[in-house]
Amino acid sequence: MEEVFKLALGVVENDRGEISQNIVTVLGNMKLGDKNNNIFLLERQPGNLEEAKEELKKGNLNAILIIPEGFSSDIKESRQGILTLIIDQSNPQISSILTGMMEKIVDELASKVAIEKLVGMMATDLPIDKPAPPGSTIAPSLH
Repeated sequence: MEEVFKLALGVVENDRGEISQNIVTVLGNMKLGDKNNNIFLLERQPGNLEEAKEELKKGNLNAILIIPEGFSSDIKESRQGILTLIIDQSNPQISSILTGMMEKIVDELASKVAIEKLVGMMATDLPIDKPAPPGSTIAPSLH
């Protein structure tokens, strides 16, 4: 019988914004390789950090992800958003795996937000509703 790899992650979700929800969804849907098994067993504990810390001490959680209030709006407004990850240090291998996974998720989130902002800026700078003047070209010619 094949062993299923699961990490119990407590999520203290103090933000209800779109970006926060996306992070939780991505975590909940992460798969291990080509297997159909989710990596994380998510335990949502909105706003209750003390309860999550108690579960971590008891060994019921491998880590706690804290998403602070206003996180989504901070990211959307180009301010620094801070996620806190508290990891059970009793297993260095799991600690390393969790840290790597969270860094990857944050990097992907930052890339996605940057692309969305760039596309948004480009769209607002383009005079889409104005026709091109007679005799103009869409792209400059190269000589």
